[in-house]
Amino acid sequence: MKKLLLLIGITVMIGGCNDIVLRKDLQPRVAFENNLKEGNYKLVFYKLEYPEKQDEKMEFLEKFKVFLANNPHLNIIVPEELGKDMISIINNGGYGEEKIALKPAVDLTKEEEIQLKELVNNIEVPQGGGEIQKNINRQYYLLLALQERAEEYDPDFYYTELDKEKVIGDTLVIREELKNQFQKSLKNIVFTYDKSFDNLKNPLYLENVNEHIENINSSIILTNNSEKNGYSLINNKIILYVGNKGSKVEGFRNFVFSSEIKEIKNLKEIILNEGIEVSDLNIWKSLDQPLKLEAKN
Repeated sequence: MKKLLLLIGITVMIGGCNDIVLRKDLQPRVAFENNLKEGNYKLVFYKLEYPEKQDEKMEFLEKFKVFLANNPHLNIIVPEELGKDMISIINNGGYGEEKIALKPAVDLTKEEEIQLKELVNNIEVPQGGGEIQKNINRQYYLLLALQERAEEYDPDFYYTELDKEKVIGDTLVIREELKNQFQKSLKNIVFTYDKSFDNLKNPLYLENVNEHIENINSSIILTNNSEKNGYSLINNKIILYVGNKGSKVEGFRNFVFSSEIKEIKNLKEIILNEGIEVSDLNIWKSLDQPLKLEAKN
């Protein structure tokens, strides 16, 4: 009887060990494009705040431009509104209140018309040209005011979309350095999720991965999840679980990634480059797939 129990115990132990080894072996072996070696890595993300007022946004973006130029290797999580403004600037659009001024007046929604009137409620507009003409004048004044040229506005003049385009051109020239810096720094920018970001390839920050993962193009997702820490691989997307609470999960064999978010109120609070860049994880290939030979003609 003792021999039988001993045999059963050994069988269970071997079976258990085999199960553990099997689970480890099921993790895919991969190689990263930037030659990231197997090992343990930490990713530190700095989560920024973004002001609401237009003049404060302008000041922030100028400081942000300089900051990005001097700190090209940091992982930055931008708020939803800042992310939208960055994408708009890269696409030669405006940010904040400018967006209303840059649209053709005929395309303004009722909500945007109301907002435009609230932004420039202290100016006079021609009364004989209809509501679209009034909105063009309001837009023209807003563009001038944002460039600190409000004194050039003539309340009796019927401005056109062409007049607007000239001022917009001046704005885009001024904006060129900001646009270029955003384009250079984009690889380590993490966008707080918004449906308009579904087609972005940049990493995304989501509160709840399960709600959106199938709809997005990004290959790296950062999320707060108290039930897990580490990272997993879902639909060929790397899911980074922030913090050290919950069960430890790993997606690739012999690669361990942990993540931390530091909330920053002032850019000056960031003084060190910590951990690896999130862009280091962008491109990887499986080492477990059989080699496919292409037929030669």
